[in-house]
Amino acid sequence: MHRRVLPAGRLTVERRTWPPLVVAFVAVAVLKIALVAAWGDPPPLHDEAGYVATGEAVADWWGGDSRFDDPTQLGRVAWHNPGYSALFGLAACLFGEAAPPIRVLQALAGLLAGLVLFHALRRRVSRAGALCGAAVLWLHPSMLFFGVALWPVALATLFTATAALCAIRLADSPDDRARQWALGLVLAPLPFLAAPALFLLPFVAIELGARRALRVVGPTLALWLPWVVLVSVNLGTFTPMDFAGPQNLALGNHPAIAGDRGSLWGDPIGKAVFEDELAEACPQAGLPERTRCEARYAREVALETVRDDPIRTGIRGIRRLAETWVPDRFAVRHLTELGRGPPTWLAPLLTILHVVLLLAALSGLATPTGRRAARAVAIWCIPVLLTVGFTRLRQPVLPWLIIAGAVGITASRGEEIREST
Repeated sequence: MHRRVLPAGRLTVERRTWPPLVVAFVAVAVLKIALVAAWGDPPPLHDEAGYVATGEAVADWWGGDSRFDDPTQLGRVAWHNPGYSALFGLAACLFGEAAPPIRVLQALAGLLAGLVLFHALRRRVSRAGALCGAAVLWLHPSMLFFGVALWPVALATLFTATAALCAIRLADSPDDRARQWALGLVLAPLPFLAAPALFLLPFVAIELGARRALRVVGPTLALWLPWVVLVSVNLGTFTPMDFAGPQNLALGNHPAIAGDRGSLWGDPIGKAVFEDELAEACPQAGLPERTRCEARYAREVALETVRDDPIRTGIRGIRRLAETWVPDRFAVRHLTELGRGPPTWLAPLLTILHVVLLLAALSGLATPTGRRAARAVAIWCIPVLLTVGFTRLRQPVLPWLIIAGAVGITASRGEEIREST
């Protein structure tokens, strides 16, 4: 608000101006509404089709038309990213169809993620730096894409941004029980949207120490332990999160993997070999029985492949890590398959932005906050060394990369970083 004082005897005039954060938030909200409207409801591709089928199955079951123990029906909630799958079921029951309300929810999640990231950055860098960081998250082409495509990235990113804010607050006051509980409650649902979050728990516990860690990791354990028992009992083999876990392990550790690839993911010829093996090894007519057989077979194939050639196993893990950290390809691929013709500048822009973000994040290693953020990103990528690797897996940690980059750039310019002691 600006005050202008006029000559004596005349009224003082006040002119109100909107803060830059509010202006940016409103502009991005308008952009996201326009994107959701322009995207419409195209035919689902790849995992999208499975999530839509899950929503329909849950709605059918709710109406009494489906069996709970059929893995292709209600059981699909446990097949892949169960938290996100369950949202499709809830949306289908409430609205009759799941995709449109899920896209609206994702747009809202993307908006809130940028706002949360601004407040996280504001505790370490200037207001201008925090606003720039939020803008990068809001306007990143991949994040705009995942706000309308049916994958859990936008929702997972909201939770990773919120976890970053809670972690920074806790670093400023490690013994504050309310802040410990806040971080714990934010982390609890995250593995059900992005399974790599599970790997954060032991490292968080080690860093905080036993006395503080219980409130932080306890909520996640309270949700996850009953779930892992339920899923493992259903599959007849230990399964950390979902029914697709054993097959993902085999996709990353199988003799049919080409010499220049890290996994069978994205290789239709090699994947067809694996699928033929599954069909031959598990001919059961009952879907629950076949799913259990496939899980056991996939785990056996993966373990045998690792035992036969541990050196190649390590090389494949490195290749998968590289496949995870190349510039994002999902938006270009998806638009191409939908016949919408991605703009020619999209792939180069993603490459340039990706390189700049990584270089900025590396500069943050000179600061405590940057090192914590980079360490969290590295831990998040541990499953890539064991299973499959592709760019969507690391997309939810974009807020952590932005935090590392923001504090790195701030430090390189000689500006003050409000680090905790």
